[in-house]
Formats: sequence, structure tokens, C-alpha cells
Amino acid sequence: MFVQQHAESLLAAWVAGDAKYLEKLLTIPFKEDPGKAISCLEQEERELLESVSFDLRSALISKSPSATRMQTIFQLLSHLAGRMPSRVDNACAA
Repeated sequence: MFVQQHAESLLAAWVAGDAKYLEKLLTIPFKEDPGKAISCLEQEERELLESVSFDLRSALISKSPSATRMQTIFQLLSHLAGRMPSRVDNACAA
């Protein structure tokens, strides 16, 4: 659930053009609750969100990211936010 909510927040800030809030969201550390077990799928989603967030931060810092790169990041965030249909089942890659 954390991944979906965070991806949704990133998309909302992006679409609204709120650069300061987007930057703030991109710097929020991913905190694990040591007492809560998470599924393999959720762990993979968190890792993907971390990677996408890092790539978005890098793209914004570069000041001239390619349209393809930005579109890919947007689509990945949309997928993680649950806005796009999943093309994989609930199995883990491992």
C-alpha cells in the first residue's frame, strides 16, 4: 500500500507542476517497519519505486532529460500507483 500511495503522490505533484513538493517527496526515505513482514511482491515494488524515484531525481537535476526518459518514468509511476493494468501475476521474480 505504501508504494501505491507514494507513487500516487509523486504523480499528483508532477501533474500539478509542484516542483517543491515533488522534490520533497523524492527525498523522503523509505522506512521499513521492522515488525511488519512484507510480501515478496511488495518488496520488489518498493525496490522499483526507489529506482524510479532516483531516476526521476537524476532527470530533474540534469535539466534536460529526454522526453522518452520522462515518459518511461511517468508510466512506471502510473503502474505503481495502480493506474495502469498489471501485466504480471503476483509471483515474484526470485
